[in-house]
Amino acid sequence: MYNYLNLPSIVNFTNGDQIEIIYNANGKLMKRLYHQGVINTEKQYRGNFEFENSNLTAYNHDEGRLTPKTGGGYNLEYYLKDHLFSNRIIFADMNVNGSINAATEILEENTYYPYGLEQSGLMNAISSNTSPYQYSGKEMLAFNGYNMNDYGARYYDAALGRWNVMDELSEKYHSFSCYNFVVNNPMKYIDPDGREIVVAQEHQEQFKSALQSVFGNNGNAFSFENNVLKYDGSLTKLSKSENKILDGLTILIGQETKTNIIYESSFHLQTLDGGDPVTLVPNQSGGEVTTTVIESGNDILDQNYVVIDPVGLGEFKIFETNDNSPGSFKEKVVETNPNKSTFHGLGHVLYAGQPQDKVIDYDNASRSANKEKQTDGTYKSSPIKNRKPDETHNPTIIPEKKGTTR
Repeated sequence: MYNYLNLPSIVNFTNGDQIEIIYNANGKLMKRLYHQGVINTEKQYRGNFEFENSNLTAYNHDEGRLTPKTGGGYNLEYYLKDHLFSNRIIFADMNVNGSINAATEILEENTYYPYGLEQSGLMNAISSNTSPYQYSGKEMLAFNGYNMNDYGARYYDAALGRWNVMDELSEKYHSFSCYNFVVNNPMKYIDPDGREIVVAQEHQEQFKSALQSVFGNNGNAFSFENNVLKYDGSLTKLSKSENKILDGLTILIGQETKTNIIYESSFHLQTLDGGDPVTLVPNQSGGEVTTTVIESGNDILDQNYVVIDPVGLGEFKIFETNDNSPGSFKEKVVETNPNKSTFHGLGHVLYAGQPQDKVIDYDNASRSANKEKQTDGTYKSSPIKNRKPDETHNPTIIPEKKGTTR
């Protein structure tokens, strides 16, 4: 059964057992009640804390969890994860001697088939107190052999490689079954909450470098949760240029349409109309190329793509202008690098369908705020020369909807 928020609320078994799921008004999971004959077990979720029948059972954090020891104290358990955030090894220094004994302190080892079903017989858990967080880091509900992974919006059956209910956003992927899991490509994609697809990318360090080129060490205010950029709201006393970049980032983070940041020398984009893939080559357009939903149309794209050359051109030639008059365009050399190309591309997403001098303004904010990392790990202000409007980025250029990529 599902509640008024369309979230799983009751699971009934043929033998009369039941799982009851309780949420708060915003849909956040608060507790599960497991009814098995006359035995009732209550599991509560309070932030990172988990309780069973009012007894603390775990404190979860990014690298693992703390679990109570028999007789007092806590074990510090750590997770080793793969590129899909699946827990592969769980270990703990049980005797606190500074080293891990593979025979006694590896608590759990997991190997999965591509769609997440655990392979039996290859690895095993040494401890009976195994973590319920396994494939993609999602909680496995093993009660009564139910064996479903809780993705928040839906439950996933790894034995079938399918969701148990229809995708509420299935109209965005009309060429696939509405029960499909990550468009049938579990080796490449993950699904953080059962709604949106997020590509499991290897580009986070390069994007972090772009953030640090503007915010320095304050770039740590940004993090990734299942490859989705998060901002903790802690940045204060920023310069005007830093504020402009931050404002743009927070707008994009809050948008319903997803923006993909990709660092590749070329990227093949499959459009929704089933036509031939579009190849995006960033070094043919100054180090980045961007295509947006607004300018391409919802029948062609349902996500924005910013593709940046990971090496960078160093510089490129452009025809700049002072007043947009016919004789004012002069060839100039513009300095660039992957960090600046990143914010130029984000500017295209922010100002899609608007006068394109705004993209230059956003680009220049990142140039004015530019910082270089020093040998001691600190960052020093090192502005890069600002760009002027040019033949493709000026107040007279307003891309139409369903336009072409840049």
